[in-house]
Amino acid sequence: MAAQKAPFAWYLVSLFVMYSIVKGSGRLYFKQSLLLLIAGSLMVGVMYVVFMNSPSLFSGINSGFSRLTTGQMAGLYHYLIIFPDNVGYLHGRSFPNPGGIFPFKPYALTVEVMNIVRPELRSQGVVGTMPTFFWGEMYANFGYWGILLPPFFIGYLIYALNVLIFRLHMSPFVMSVYVWLLLDLRNLAETGLSRFILYIPGAIVVTLLIVVLAIDGKGAIRYRRQRLNASELAVSG
Repeated sequence: MAAQKAPFAWYLVSLFVMYSIVKGSGRLYFKQSLLLLIAGSLMVGVMYVVFMNSPSLFSGINSGFSRLTTGQMAGLYHYLIIFPDNVGYLHGRSFPNPGGIFPFKPYALTVEVMNIVRPELRSQGVVGTMPTFFWGEMYANFGYWGILLPPFFIGYLIYALNVLIFRLHMSPFVMSVYVWLLLDLRNLAETGLSRFILYIPGAIVVTLLIVVLAIDGKGAIRYRRQRLNASELAVSG
């Protein structure tokens, strides 16, 4: 059984983001943000005490804060050390290979890095993972070119998606999809890019969105010639 604490915490964050869009015209106010931070810290601290046997609430909060701010940095250090000195650059082998259509066997990057860093876990039959920022995986595949080029294109692709959604006629359903995409794409800050190459959850959600909009528009998807700003988004929603 997994003892994952983050999903519930991010669910609360998604509700807060939706509240900020609808009630605050897309603005994040200090008072509400501070209350969310305090409540979230207490909740994470309790989870660490209950699930991770932290000795105290303060220790649990400190562990959660450390995981949030430095958890992926530790993994990045090992990626830079392991590649290419211990393991050669992968040249795309960490990417998915659906149905084996490409002539390579996918390399379980996060698992193999953990096996190198913590070999005792493997001997105990424990399968651990060590993810890091998405460009860490790009480095493991293509060296320093993987650090320089992909972030540029990923940023523009995410912004293009933002522009497309903001040109739709806003409704509670569209805003829900928008917030879901925000919270899902933030995983780029803590996991590899290969997760998004075959972005099945996103494809399903966007397809559902297109179907619902087409039904609502009687076969046509209505859009605005100019994208909405934050205040118009809240009013329209």
